[in-house]
Amino acid sequence: MKDFVLLPNKKALQIANRNEFFVEYFDKFNMIVRPRYQEKYYKLYSQKEEFIADETMLENRVLENISNHIKDEKIKIKEYMKSIETFDTVLAKALLAIKLNLKKPVFKKNINKIKINQGIFLPLKERLDEKKNSYTPLEAEFSKNVCVIRGSNMGGKTVVLKTVSFFQLLSQMGFFIPAEKFETEIFHNFFFLGEYDGENEYDRGLSSFGKEICAVSEALKYSDKKTFYIIDEFARTTNSIEAKALTAGLMKKLTKQKNVFCIISTHLMKLPKVNNIKFYRMKGLNVEKYGNSIHTHIKQNIDESIKIINSHMDYIVLKDNGKSEIYDAVMVAKLLGADFELLEYAESMMKK
Repeated sequence: MKDFVLLPNKKALQIANRNEFFVEYFDKFNMIVRPRYQEKYYKLYSQKEEFIADETMLENRVLENISNHIKDEKIKIKEYMKSIETFDTVLAKALLAIKLNLKKPVFKKNINKIKINQGIFLPLKERLDEKKNSYTPLEAEFSKNVCVIRGSNMGGKTVVLKTVSFFQLLSQMGFFIPAEKFETEIFHNFFFLGEYDGENEYDRGLSSFGKEICAVSEALKYSDKKTFYIIDEFARTTNSIEAKALTAGLMKKLTKQKNVFCIISTHLMKLPKVNNIKFYRMKGLNVEKYGNSIHTHIKQNIDESIKIINSHMDYIVLKDNGKSEIYDAVMVAKLLGADFELLEYAESMMKK
């Protein structure tokens, strides 16, 4: 609040001779008018300052007293805060479970099995729903310490791995699951080893292959406790012969680890035989369903091509013996609009 007012010259001059005010010019048109304080005012002002000082002292005493009581109850207050936090978290999880119709995961000890009925990877389903594409819920049971999923590109292998990872993380964080049933166990360690994009601790001039090898080697150091590894197309960035050898070596290494449960995806065929491995494969592109209509889809735009592939791809996990040969990458390339001459040559090579 200001201790003066501005008044037009004429009004200000009317009160200029009164003892209660000081008057001085501000500019050509206005004058500053200030009150002329009496001795009584200064006495009252001094008393006010004393009262404020006393009030501040009393407030400080009260705050100090409250602080001392809080210190005495510090442990209890922390417990109350933790209880409120826990309640809020559990309530939020419960509301989410009701909203999305989630189900409680089933934990069993040392079962060496992961089972999923009607599992939904929500991030992918939401994207497909936006584009009005169909989504196939996951039905799978992985019942061996080391499981290998085979199949060509765009056949759904990575989605299967991400779905299992998503469910395992949600379960161990206390969430319910977007599936009719999810049966698993609790793991001390969990690793998803897949594509290596962006910056990470292995970006020291290494190639993609180098980063992958370093990441897998580091992860294998933690197999002394119950550990879950999900590995997406190991050694994808090297030649197929050495990729097979490295993948077989990894499989053999993991079968010797008692505390390990692992799911590996690969599009490699004719892998070297390794004992105690259970093989699965994605059913993949339904060629019979396509028939001769495949040629009518080649000139579609990329979104339409993906939609067509999605509608003709069977995203179903089947048991396998590890020896079946899967060839539909050329057809997928054709649907995605690959160069005609390139495809013609590739198809002639496949016939040979």
